[in-house]
Amino acid sequence: MAHVQLPGLLAASVAVFATSQFYHWYGTETINAIVNAVTLGLFHVFAFSATQRAIGERHLREETGVLNRELIATRDLLSQSTRQNERLGIARDLHDILGHHMTALILNLEVANHCAEGKAQEKVEQSLSLAKLLLSDLRSAVSELREDDVINLRQSINKMIADIPDLEIEVNFSDAPAINDVDLAETLLRCTQEAMTNVLRHSKASQCKISFSKAGTDCVLTVSDDGKGGKKIEPGNGLKGMRERVDANGGSLSWEYNQQGFCLSVQLPLVVAQ
Repeated sequence: MAHVQLPGLLAASVAVFATSQFYHWYGTETINAIVNAVTLGLFHVFAFSATQRAIGERHLREETGVLNRELIATRDLLSQSTRQNERLGIARDLHDILGHHMTALILNLEVANHCAEGKAQEKVEQSLSLAKLLLSDLRSAVSELREDDVINLRQSINKMIADIPDLEIEVNFSDAPAINDVDLAETLLRCTQEAMTNVLRHSKASQCKISFSKAGTDCVLTVSDDGKGGKKIEPGNGLKGMRERVDANGGSLSWEYNQQGFCLSVQLPLVVAQ
């Protein structure tokens, strides 16, 4: 509203100044009055243009910062996903190839143990014990590789909200469940990105809280703020896209206003039914 009224106020101030100049100088210094009025008008035009340009550049920097943070967060999640896939691939190869070969070797050594005698049997027994120990170590390594597949979603979220100006953000992962599904992690990250975009653009909030918790077999994302952007919401492309993404993963999306401000909630199953 102020943006719309400002040009009118500037024009009015120039008109008042020009009127006063003509009143005082009319008939004697008319040219001087005109020059003064035009000069003031040009100065106001220049100042207004410079201000609008500065505001536009600030908005552009903020938009660029948001996009850059989202890109960094997405890249971090992609990197984690790549490492997870590599670990799982190594675990499968160790289990399917080396594990099977070790099992076959142990079976052959057990047969040889029944056929050998004397010192040969002693060596076979030693080899059999070493082969069983190696197979046990191999299974332990495979289990560790498979268990070390939890996505560090908090790391990606922190990178996304880093250095956001004029907004105090609290992130709570104290009750968050372990997330080891890449698609679930990506959906949660995208929903958080869209929610934060809405907070920055529409809520006029000074504080925002992002929390992750577990409800039964579901993961719940809550983004709340103290903004006063208006109590009626017409879902735009962002909220519609968020709902479509959540629905595709078997979850639910809701939002409401309360005494503290606006609150958005996303609930997604930790394991999507196949």
